[in-house]
Amino acid sequence: MNRFIMLSNCVYICVSGKPRNVSSESRTLGAKIGSVENIVLHVISFPAPNVKWKRVTGFPWKIEKDRYDYRHKIHSKIRIRSEVDFGVYGINVCNRLGCIVENITLKPQDKPEAPQNVSVETTTFRSVNLSWIAGFNGGHKQTFSVQFKATDDVTWNTKNVENIYIKTGSTVYYTLDQLKPDTSYQVVVVSTNLQGQRNTSFEFKTEVEPTVKSPLKSASMTPIFIGIGCGIALILIVVTSLYVFCIRRNRGSTSESTESNVLYAAVDKIQQKIKRRNPENENEDSNAPANAEYASVVKPKSKSKKVHYKEDEIEKENDEYAVVDKSNKKIHYTENANVHSNQGNADLMIHQPLKTKPSGRSKNQDGLTYIEVSFTRKPKDRRRIIGAENRTNYVDIDFTKKADPLPESSDE
Repeated sequence: MNRFIMLSNCVYICVSGKPRNVSSESRTLGAKIGSVENIVLHVISFPAPNVKWKRVTGFPWKIEKDRYDYRHKIHSKIRIRSEVDFGVYGINVCNRLGCIVENITLKPQDKPEAPQNVSVETTTFRSVNLSWIAGFNGGHKQTFSVQFKATDDVTWNTKNVENIYIKTGSTVYYTLDQLKPDTSYQVVVVSTNLQGQRNTSFEFKTEVEPTVKSPLKSASMTPIFIGIGCGIALILIVVTSLYVFCIRRNRGSTSESTESNVLYAAVDKIQQKIKRRNPENENEDSNAPANAEYASVVKPKSKSKKVHYKEDEIEKENDEYAVVDKSNKKIHYTENANVHSNQGNADLMIHQPLKTKPSGRSKNQDGLTYIEVSFTRKPKDRRRIIGAENRTNYVDIDFTKKADPLPESSDE
């Protein structure tokens, strides 16, 4: 909108419009925490503009007229207290004809903050565990290092902390090792970026090294323990061997005592024939024929199971002999349809008990008792034994065996 005022011979021209052509040295400013940044802008506006912040800064805008009525200089301040104060700040520039919005960006451009809340987690006589909170990085990537030395030393040792990008407020842990026992140390934790570095320092003391038993004493006791262990093992082996030997010996004695109770039976056929023909000569003195065979029964005097072998001396007082007359031993079997044809004579069962005649007894000159046994013929009217085909044989007699002949005199 243009207005023309004519006064005498002079003409005044007034140009009005909303604010425009806002300019500044830079729309992006680098700042540091704890600093106050001055914001200066130039604007063309007629009539004069009104300026307000879109963010709270705590500072108002000031407007100054420049060389001309339509040019103005506006300025204000921004205080950077912490990391959150960085960012974009909007500015409203208005007059009665309209408004425009301009932006100013504040970026951190500073050294990183010093590590915060540095503490000692645990301490041993050789190491210490440290922790701290990472501060603001100053707008750039920051790294950490730990410098330490004993209080009495002059030289500082530096250890770099290897880590990925650490955000502000995160906790960092680090362990210092290979330290001296019972020693005070000074430690400096350093945070570094492109703008510089800041640090935090503290002190701590390592623990006293615990006492350890002398290895010489334990080494001297080792052979003793080894000897005791070997002795115990040897004793166990000996005891076990004796136990096994005794068990086997008892089993052997039992089997030998069982075998020693075998009864030998023998028959003197010639002597039996003579006695049957000449019964009056039974009590006469006569020597036993050379081929006589007797059954010997060993009767131990004590209750202990003493074993007598044929080679040992046999007690004459308790010996008993039996002479068996087998002249009538032959058994005639009757035909029986119930007996299977594949059964031999040795397998046939007697269907009826044999009837024997009583026999007398006689003694010889040594006082030995003889028993004469005669076998009668088996009757023909045998009854059939049910289950004979499934019978069980309990005793087999081997008549081919012969016992050793008796000694010729009692002195032998």
